[in-house]
Amino acid sequence: MAAFFKDKVSEAMKSSETMEVPGVGSMPMKDIVSKASEMQVRIKEVQDELMSRSFEGSTGGGSLIIVLNGKKEVLSITIVDKELLNNDNKLTSMIVSLINEIVSRIDTTTAEAINGVATEMGMPGLFNTQLNQ
Repeated sequence: MAAFFKDKVSEAMKSSETMEVPGVGSMPMKDIVSKASEMQVRIKEVQDELMSRSFEGSTGGGSLIIVLNGKKEVLSITIVDKELLNNDNKLTSMIVSLINEIVSRIDTTTAEAINGVATEMGMPGLFNTQLNQ
């Protein structure tokens, strides 16, 4: 199977055919394959950087602070207002809501970063559908 794709990429690199690229227009296949390869490397770099970042959120006027990493793993939960410990339902609701908010921010940040790579590479709008999901 890998040989099949390798052959197709080799054919495309030699081809003078063009293809319509969203947000760019018509491009020669060899340029598309070359840009796709560069973009793949750059997107991996951006993803690695985002995975190592911390994303923090707070709610209740700072009474609850949660930190996740770019992999969406919870790194810490800090309960500043100890009164929250007396109300399990409220605390649980705040934790769930805040984690969902942070996860959403991670998703948006990731989509924007990947779209930024496409723009850097002269292919703006290539991944815009990911932002609208």
